Amino acid sequence: GSADNNGTSVKDYANLRIKSVIAMRMVADIAKEKGNTSDETTYRDMASRWEKYFRDNYAAGDHYKQGSDVEWGQKYPLFYDKALGLNIFSDVISTELSYYDKKSLQDYGM
Repeated sequence: GSADNNGTSVKDYANLRIKSVIAMRMVADIAKEKGNTSDETTYRDMASRWEKYFRDNYAAGDHYKQGSDVEWGQKYPLFYDKALGLNIFSDVISTELSYYDKKSLQDYGM
């Protein structure tokens, strides 16, 4: 993918990975509603692989990082996971809220 000013490629952004997982799960759900079990399996498997990639590559102990060399997060797509009732990332949401809650208690949030 193309690189931004920090040299981090777009494919390294956690928020895009989360969006991809949610989108593929929704496509799988639509395929299921239509009775297309082959497409449902394909897209559910794809979402599972991308979710694993997120968990394997963005976990940073007590939080999740944004990209390969960026330690802050823009994981706003987590809202959609909750709003759509998917709850794929409910543990990630809890981890992030706990992490940023601790940060907010420090001077200047640092």
